[in-house]
Amino acid sequence: MPSVDKATIPPGAARSWTEISWRTLWAASAISLDAFSLGLSFYGAWAVRFHTRFFTSFFPLPNGDILNWAYYAGFLPPVIFVWLFILWYGADVYRELSVSWEDLAFSLLKGCLQGWAAMMALSFLYHRLSDSRLVFAVMIPFAFAGLMIGHRLLGGLWSRARRALAGESALLLVGDDRTSQTLAAKLSKLNHRRILTMPPTGPGEIRRKVQECGVSELFLTNSGLDRDELLDLADELEGGGVDVRIVPGLLEMRMGEVQVDQAFGIPTLRLRHCSLSGVDSFAKRAFDVAFSILVLAAGAVPWLVLGLLIKGDSRGPVLFKQRRIGYRGRPFDAYKFRTMSADAERRLHGLREEGASGKDGLYFKVKEDPRVTRVGRWLRRFSLDEFPQFINVLRGEMSLVGPRPLAVATGEMAALERRYGRVATKIFNVRPGITGLWQVSGRSEVSDEKRFDLDLYYIEHWSPGLDLKIILKTVPAMLSAKGAY
Repeated sequence: MPSVDKATIPPGAARSWTEISWRTLWAASAISLDAFSLGLSFYGAWAVRFHTRFFTSFFPLPNGDILNWAYYAGFLPPVIFVWLFILWYGADVYRELSVSWEDLAFSLLKGCLQGWAAMMALSFLYHRLSDSRLVFAVMIPFAFAGLMIGHRLLGGLWSRARRALAGESALLLVGDDRTSQTLAAKLSKLNHRRILTMPPTGPGEIRRKVQECGVSELFLTNSGLDRDELLDLADELEGGGVDVRIVPGLLEMRMGEVQVDQAFGIPTLRLRHCSLSGVDSFAKRAFDVAFSILVLAAGAVPWLVLGLLIKGDSRGPVLFKQRRIGYRGRPFDAYKFRTMSADAERRLHGLREEGASGKDGLYFKVKEDPRVTRVGRWLRRFSLDEFPQFINVLRGEMSLVGPRPLAVATGEMAALERRYGRVATKIFNVRPGITGLWQVSGRSEVSDEKRFDLDLYYIEHWSPGLDLKIILKTVPAMLSAKGAY
């Protein structure tokens, strides 16, 4: 293997401006634009609250007078300062230069809600702010929309300016496993620099690639480097202005939730049993019930129309019940709109004998299933057949977000146990969900093995924020109809 002298990579050789400088400029630009958006949002909320008949009829004006803008303008500097601080510290909006729109939307929504909560708390401490409580609530949608539009526009302009002023830097990804492929696909969507890949190799080849291609960021998955080589390479490249990131593989991430334990004064890593309990379980269940009631009430008329279409298209019931395996391995009947002919269960054995199954044989799924009806094909395309499962959510058998419930008749659980052993039973530590990570990652186009990995990743890394991200991604995934059959 050819060697490369470390001295051939001087500090800053990979790019004319260091990444720190670019991030500082990005943060300054974003903060300035956000300050303008928040000021405009505050003014818009004041105008809506005090100058629209809808609000003044339900919420009478204080003392019968319209508080003029000059009164509220005095609150503008502290309001902007508090919200910007929360966006920076609480929502971590200004850390990354390029993120997906879903992650950006989640961070901004989180920041807006935290900003409103902070202003409500201050209003009780400072009585002059008490007249502004409704204004702060009305400000949330204004601020979220303004911040989202501003960040998306600024991101596009920033990428062009960066390429024009500093040249198009490159990102190097070293590895050839599934984690590398998934990461490369995700980074390509951000589209803020060239993405280069190379198989596991020695530190000399990595240095050479960094120098020749102007690499500004290095991702290492299964790099093949030992600990000393990795540390030396990271120290050297970081000193030369190259960010080095080490990415754990999916197999490492799914071994349980790793926690740092300071027992006996020695930092150790321990694995925590992955299951929701206590406050986490109560909060998730409360959200499931509230959201399901809202969806069932709002969708009553559309569901009636869908039922008439199903009934008119083919013989059989509108709803289809299928035995599934749920929380703690308990079986239950999952409800769906019927998308197949009435004799679908009887014809299942014949399809099994013909070899129709998932790509890896773990989940039973047929791309051109002859049992699917005309209306059923349309319902599956946009996942409308899943909506009756909100009934299962209300009954406590399912959750809004979670792993896919396994079917009893198709032998999916037995196939998973043959492949993964006892690890397969982890998916029963939480309630199965209507939507989940694999559904928003390509649906049926996702390989069976990756689908199982994503289900385990969700269980081991659950948080309210992760649920919200998946929900935000579900609607675009449904509308795109990618991987639906």
